[in-house]
Amino acid sequence: MTSDEISELLERAIESGDRPGKKLGRSIEVLMRPEKIRTRIIARISADESGTIQILFPEKRDDFRTVMHQFGYSWVEWCWQKKVDASVVCDRASEIAHNLLLRGFVVQVYHSEIRDKAATGVFEPEAFRIVKVSTSALYAGWFVFEYPRSDDLYDELMGLTAAKYINKRVTVPPENFAEVEDFAEHNDFQFSAKAREALENARSLWETALLILPAKKKRKKSADNPLNNLEVTIPDALKDDLD
Repeated sequence: MTSDEISELLERAIESGDRPGKKLGRSIEVLMRPEKIRTRIIARISADESGTIQILFPEKRDDFRTVMHQFGYSWVEWCWQKKVDASVVCDRASEIAHNLLLRGFVVQVYHSEIRDKAATGVFEPEAFRIVKVSTSALYAGWFVFEYPRSDDLYDELMGLTAAKYINKRVTVPPENFAEVEDFAEHNDFQFSAKAREALENARSLWETALLILPAKKKRKKSADNPLNNLEVTIPDALKDDLD
């Protein structure tokens, strides 16, 4: 890609309102590079308060594409993009910048917090195994397991009671919260805030459910045996034999 084409992409970013760093407080512009580089082409990393991270890297490279896929980025029109929760956008932008630097790529960032965290590697790492809550109409409130494609967990997850494969994700009903929690704990899954709330609600609902015990049926009194009321008289002739 020529320098003119790179400039055109940058202009499109600015025109579309996606100018790097404009919504994350004080804007800076810092170029960061590792000691040994793979290419001089820069990965320009921008983020905004809505939780959108965009990475402009105009060179076509399989090793760069591998990193993007590993961290959940998708190609959207003119850049690599990822949508995250707004509360962790700086951590996620710092994490991808840090990992690109470790792999020999030059990066440019536009926010002081992203710069500092990318340089030191001190950020909250992203959880790639996550339990979320389904928002579909039919399965609203069910637990949904999300994990990287490279993790071979399908058979194990489908072994959970009443598990279903819906929209390419294993989905489990909320009443199976105990089994879901146990599986998550033993396989390094983290619960999203909504999933954790759903789990506690399911647990509370189960523990406060009305406990219905089957009523014991009263036995009917058996009819008196008519023989019990008979008066038996033994003849004198037979008394001697009994003696």
